[in-house]
Amino acid sequence: MDKERIIGLINELYRITSLFPKKEPLRYKMREAADNLLLHFTTFESLNSNNPGSFAGDVKMKTKECLFEIENNFEIINNYFNVTKWQNWASYFNIIALQEKYDLFKKDVKEEIKRIVLEKKITVEKEDKPEKSNHSLSIREKKIMLLLKDKGRAQVNDASKMLPSVAKRTLRRDFLALIEKGLIERMGENNNTYYSLKE
Repeated sequence: MDKERIIGLINELYRITSLFPKKEPLRYKMREAADNLLLHFTTFESLNSNNPGSFAGDVKMKTKECLFEIENNFEIINNYFNVTKWQNWASYFNIIALQEKYDLFKKDVKEEIKRIVLEKKITVEKEDKPEKSNHSLSIREKKIMLLLKDKGRAQVNDASKMLPSVAKRTLRRDFLALIEKGLIERMGENNNTYYSLKE
């Protein structure tokens, strides 16, 4: 992936958010999301290098977590652009132009990730999946399974309402783990992402 390109986009985001009021939370939230984007890019590249290191652990699982975080941070940044372009803190047209650059880069990254995933065969082959009956589930995973059984389908927000003391990031990992176990499936994208029991 073009790391220089993402660093350039992050620098542009820092410049444009420097025009926001200093006490405005979005000034820092947008930078945090952009920083997280770079962090997960770097981690993804390290995990999929020829020598990810002996301490990398479960490369396949960590790679999927990275991909999820990359997609999630792109969506967060896009939503922040949609809010800030109407605030008159910076030029509407400059924000739109930068938003379009991020959107274009997101599409390129998706294609690049698809290529790498195919090359590395990161996707779990169907025959490698264990039988459903052999899965041991955590208490949270069991509650999520009951939620999906009860509602038919649910989002992370629904699980968060059921388990308010658990961070959404942790819940996303639980959903990801259940997908890995072949028990649930994911539908839709971004804010319209739902999960349901796998038939």
